[in-house]
Amino acid sequence: MKIRELTQKAENLIEQGENAKQRQIHYQQQANSARAQVMSAYARLEAAASETDEEGNPIGDVSGARAEVYAAQALLESAEVNLAEANQQLEIVGRRKLDAVHEIERYENVEESNMSKLAELQKKRFGANANAFMADLAARMNSGEQARQQLLHSMGMSALAKSYSAGSAVGVGNGSPGNSSFASAEKANESGVKSFFGSLLGMRKKREFTYRQFGTFEIGSHGFVKGNNFEGYLNDWEGHDPTQFRTNMFDAPELRTINPSDIEGISLGDNDIADPAIFWSQHMTGGTENSFKEIAALIPEVQKELSMGRSLDDLIEDPRLGKCASLYFDPANMPEVIECDGYYEFQSNGRHRILAAREMGYDMPVKVIGTRNRITADGILNENMGKASASTIHNTEVNAKKNSVIASTATTYGFSARADFGNLDSRTSKDVFVAVAETKQMFPELNMQFIGSAQARNQAIENDLRKEYLSAYRRHYPGASDAELLPFVNQQVSEDMSYLHIENGTIAQSLYVPNTSSMTEDIIARYNGISINESYGSSYEHFKRVKQSDVDAGWKPINCNTPKATVDHELGHQVAKLVDAHNDPDINELFGRFSQIDAQNQSKVLSGYAATNIHEFIAESWSEYRNNPKCRDCAKFVATRMIELYEAKNPKKKKVLRRGC
Repeated sequence: MKIRELTQKAENLIEQGENAKQRQIHYQQQANSARAQVMSAYARLEAAASETDEEGNPIGDVSGARAEVYAAQALLESAEVNLAEANQQLEIVGRRKLDAVHEIERYENVEESNMSKLAELQKKRFGANANAFMADLAARMNSGEQARQQLLHSMGMSALAKSYSAGSAVGVGNGSPGNSSFASAEKANESGVKSFFGSLLGMRKKREFTYRQFGTFEIGSHGFVKGNNFEGYLNDWEGHDPTQFRTNMFDAPELRTINPSDIEGISLGDNDIADPAIFWSQHMTGGTENSFKEIAALIPEVQKELSMGRSLDDLIEDPRLGKCASLYFDPANMPEVIECDGYYEFQSNGRHRILAAREMGYDMPVKVIGTRNRITADGILNENMGKASASTIHNTEVNAKKNSVIASTATTYGFSARADFGNLDSRTSKDVFVAVAETKQMFPELNMQFIGSAQARNQAIENDLRKEYLSAYRRHYPGASDAELLPFVNQQVSEDMSYLHIENGTIAQSLYVPNTSSMTEDIIARYNGISINESYGSSYEHFKRVKQSDVDAGWKPINCNTPKATVDHELGHQVAKLVDAHNDPDINELFGRFSQIDAQNQSKVLSGYAATNIHEFIAESWSEYRNNPKCRDCAKFVATRMIELYEAKNPKKKKVLRRGC
C-alpha cells in the first residue's frame, strides 16, 4: 500500500474513532437516564404498594406503577443494547487503528532498507544522483510516521517518534548516535521555536467564558444556557448586524425532532439562577425540576405509540401519557425555533420542557419557523450564479458567461470597483472572488479597484492609455490624422506598459500605485488590486499542481495550494499596510525568532518563503490562517494580532468576524 493511501486510511480511522466515541457517550447518557427512571419507577411502585386500607389491602395505583416499572425497564434494556453496540464499534475501530499502525511500521521497515541501499549508492561515482530520491523517500517516511503517531495518540498511547532525513532515521529524544549533529541541531531548533511560541502566544489566549450553575446546566454570558454550540451562538448574538445575515421565515412551520442541546438562546434571570424553584414553578403551581423530568421521561413511549399508529388525540386523553403527549407532541404547544449555522435559536414557548428533555437525554419535536444564515461570499456568489443559470446560461457550462456573472457580482456588491476574469477558469475566478469578498467584509477600508485576469487588466489599461494619449495628441496636433498620430501613441503606450509586463514565472500580481502625479499613474492606479496570470489560472488543476509542489517542498504554508490561498497572500500584504503590521513589536519579535531557525524548521513552523522578509512573513501567516483549518501557532498569532491592531484603530466599528482556524 502506498504511503498516501496509508495516511488517508489513518485519517479516516481517526475520524471514525471520534464518531464512535461520541456515540458511546450519547448512549451512555441514555443508559444512565434510563437507570434513573427505573429507580424512580420502583420507588413509586413501593409507595403505591405501601398505601393500604384498614384491612391491609393496597389502595394506591399499584398496576399503574407496575406498568411504569415495565416501561422503564424496557427503555433501559434498549439503551444498554445501543451502548453495547457503541462499545463494540469503538473496539473494532481501535483494532483497525492498531492494524494501520502495524502497516505503517512494516512500510517504514521496508523503506529504511531502501534508504540504506541508496546511502550506499551515494558513496559511488555519480552518487549525488541519489540525493533527490533520498529526500523524496525521507519526506514520505516522515509523512507515514506522523500518521502513526496520530493514530497512537488517538488511542491514548505513545511511542518513540522517528524523524527521517536523507540517509538516516532518528528517534526523537532517544539519544541515537546516528546523524547526531543534525539531530541535535534539529531538536535544539524545535525546542527553541516551541519555547518561544509558548511564551509569546501565552499572552493571547482563546476567549474564556465564566459560567454559573443552574442545577446541572451552565449559564454563560447574558444569562444564556450553554448548549452544544454556545460560542458560535454568542458570537452571532453579540455581533449581530442585520445586514450580515439573511433570514428566511417559512410560510408554514416545519416540524422536526432534534437534540434539545442544539437549541441556543434560552435565557434565565438572576432570580431564577439564584433560586431554581422560582423557575420550575413559574407556569405550574408546585412544579419542580423532577415533575418536568417525569413528563419528559415519557417522550420515548409517546413516540413509540405514535409510530405504531395511535392517534395524538387519543394519547392526549391517556391518563398517564396525556400530559407528555400534549406538551411535547401537540404542534400548538411545540417550542418555536429558527435554524441557524450549527444550532437552533430559541424563539418562544417551552424553556422548561426543553431543559427537562435535555436533562433526560431525549430528542424532542419543535417547530422550525425559519432559517437565519450569515451572508458569506460563497452564498452571495452561488445565489447570483443560480439566477444567471436560470435566466442567462440555461444550465450550460460556458466559462466566459460564468466569469461574467462573477465579475458582475463583485462590482455590484462593492467588493471591487472593476472586475474582468478574462480567460481564467471560472473555478479560479470564484476563488479570487471569495478571497476578496470575505476580506473586504472583515476590513471594509481595503481599496480594491480591480480583480481578475492579469492579461485582461493589462488590456484594459492599454486601451485607457491609448485613448488618453490619442486625445492629448489630437489637442496638440489638430491637423494630423489618427493614422499619423497612432505610431507615436503606440510607442508611448508600449513604454508605459513595460512596467506591467507579466513574466513567465509570475502566478499572481498585486498592483499598488500610491501616488498619481501623472496621467499615466492616474490611469494605472484605477486598476490597483489583485490579478492572476492566465498561463496558470486558465486551468484550475494546473494551478493547484504548481502550488502543491511548493507546499510539498515546504516553500509555501500547509493547505495554501489554491488560487484563493494565493490571493489571500496578496491580501495579507494589503491588510498589513492598513494596520501597519510590519511595525508591530510583537510581530517583529516573532519574525526575529523565526529568522534564527533553520530552513527545515521554518517550513514546519510556517514556510520557507516566509523567511524572505517581514512583509512576506506576515502575508504567508495570513494566507495559512485563512486556508488551513488547523493552522499552526505562528500563523494564528500573526493573523490574530493584525485583527487586534485593526480593532484598536477602529474601536467604534463592529468586531471583525474571526474566520479561519
